[in-house]
Amino acid sequence: MIFLIIIPLIFIISNFLLFYTTQKKNFYSYHKIRISFLWSLLITSINTFFATELLSLFNSINFTNILLWWLITTLCPIYFLLRYRFWRNFSLKINQWEKTLSVPLIAVFFLVGFLLLIAILQPPNNWDGMTYHMSRVMHWIQNQNINYYASNIDRQILLNPFAEYGILHTVVLTDSDYFANSIQWIAMMGILATVSLITQWLGGSLLAQILTSLLTLSAPIILLESFSTQNDLVASFFVLMAIYGIIELKKNMSFVWALWIGGAIGFALFTKSTSYFFLLPWVLYVLWLFYKNYTKKFLYVGVIISFLVIVINIPFYAKNIYYFQTLIPRTGTLSTVTNEKFSISLFGGNFIKTIGYNLTLNNTNYNRLLENCIYGSHRLMNINPNDKRVNFGGFEMPYGNKFYSQDYAPNPLHTWCFLILLPIIYIFREKFSKEFFLTFGLLCSAFLFLMFMLKWQPFGTRFQVTFWAMVSVWMMVVMDKIFVKSKKITTYVLFIMTLGLSWLNIHYLLNATNVSLTGKETIFNTEREKVYFALRYNLYDSYKKLVGQIQESKCEKISIKIGLDDWEYGLWVLLRNRGMKPIIKHQNIDKKGELVDKKIENATIILEDKTFEPCAKIFISNEKNIAILEK
Repeated sequence: MIFLIIIPLIFIISNFLLFYTTQKKNFYSYHKIRISFLWSLLITSINTFFATELLSLFNSINFTNILLWWLITTLCPIYFLLRYRFWRNFSLKINQWEKTLSVPLIAVFFLVGFLLLIAILQPPNNWDGMTYHMSRVMHWIQNQNINYYASNIDRQILLNPFAEYGILHTVVLTDSDYFANSIQWIAMMGILATVSLITQWLGGSLLAQILTSLLTLSAPIILLESFSTQNDLVASFFVLMAIYGIIELKKNMSFVWALWIGGAIGFALFTKSTSYFFLLPWVLYVLWLFYKNYTKKFLYVGVIISFLVIVINIPFYAKNIYYFQTLIPRTGTLSTVTNEKFSISLFGGNFIKTIGYNLTLNNTNYNRLLENCIYGSHRLMNINPNDKRVNFGGFEMPYGNKFYSQDYAPNPLHTWCFLILLPIIYIFREKFSKEFFLTFGLLCSAFLFLMFMLKWQPFGTRFQVTFWAMVSVWMMVVMDKIFVKSKKITTYVLFIMTLGLSWLNIHYLLNATNVSLTGKETIFNTEREKVYFALRYNLYDSYKKLVGQIQESKCEKISIKIGLDDWEYGLWVLLRNRGMKPIIKHQNIDKKGELVDKKIENATIILEDKTFEPCAKIFISNEKNIAILEK
């Protein structure tokens, strides 16, 4: 059944060809390719959204219905392509193309192709993927709907779900998780296309646009997350897509861009709540444009954008109101990530910690020096770097394996680029357009707003993907405008940057914590089941023993009691691999749990199914390394 993933792929390709062949002929192909690709991803997102929501209403999320949905919807773009013979308009002509430009473009395609191979061969084994991203998908498949359910891991319920909608479809169609990581990989491709378009809009040359994609891919957190089941790349892709739509809307007030912006903002917010911080300055900017240039057409554009954002997000918030009688539940883990104290000094401390964290290298002495500087600056400001009112846990640097982790990887190259950009942009400010300073000002303000509102977290680098992607844009535009003056210099810059960034990407991949590409046991020669537990291999034996006991008991109704940060998905995987599909429900939900020395409440306790009568009960604690079956 794995081959059925080709159906959504055909849907994406046919929509791409439809948009490509119907665009204006005076657009050059490199521009048309990127715009058409982004439109096809947006249409695919809309299709996934409606398929999931509508099928869920009738408790009909299953293989047959999802397969039929994709077959029918895929026929639509294919019909238009054949009926109106749009394929005859296909032509490939790229303006000002030189052979040397093929070098970085080939490097980008080689890297993204290799990342796709890893995404397929590497099973989901990221911490959040094992606790809630993949686990919620398995509950949806079991329940045949996306309704809320009781869970000891409240993140399965309370966090925005759109990235998992995509994962849901890949798992159902293939009856496996081989393509679960592909959602983040596709989002990474969307990010690369979008940042290159923004570079073009800011006046960057064709070379700058291609190198922007390569530099963006070299941000460790983007590179490493591209083969995971997290949602940071998906959210950042939609945010960047919305930003590009807004800057195009300023130039061309059309309903087409309203649809683009509304869809992108809607899905960004539906994917991850941190998108609100990055989009707020841009929404305020659009309102200012509306105030300055009020017309009826602008009003209609605003209505379209607002309508799409509301339609996409209303199911999520409607469920919150229905189940919890509130728009945004403030219980559980969600209540622990926002700052409890606001002041200039505390904000400055979090800013210093964020920059210092991202400047770290895989060198203990250098990191110790950075850490001492961070503690020293806090002492000067008379604040505690471990103040729990503005910290999610204590402050820590990414030592050891965390430097190459999908959760913790810092972005030293991009941080240095940003720090270098600040004086350069000021000194050569006359060389840059108003649009350049617009993007720089709004994204920097969003970055600061994020730190002002959220507690510092050791894995907070994941929330900053949008900003680091835009640093790549600004850096390449600056190089294009100031440093690259002759063809000879351009050639040198081209080869040095391509080789350097490609080496950096390979270095991170070879040392990645979540994937093994070298050594005795790699993803190429190791049993896939083992690789799920690569980060916590000591859990594998206890999970195998547990599943063996379930297999012997032939129990088909199981209740589970698990910690809020334990790996539930490992249980689902081992059961599925042995052909077992028992009904699993969370019971004995804790009213309160421990997190950051603070008592929290689990809102989903009200959803616990008291009528469920299991024939076995499971207790799992990864901290104690136990998985027990109680009959």
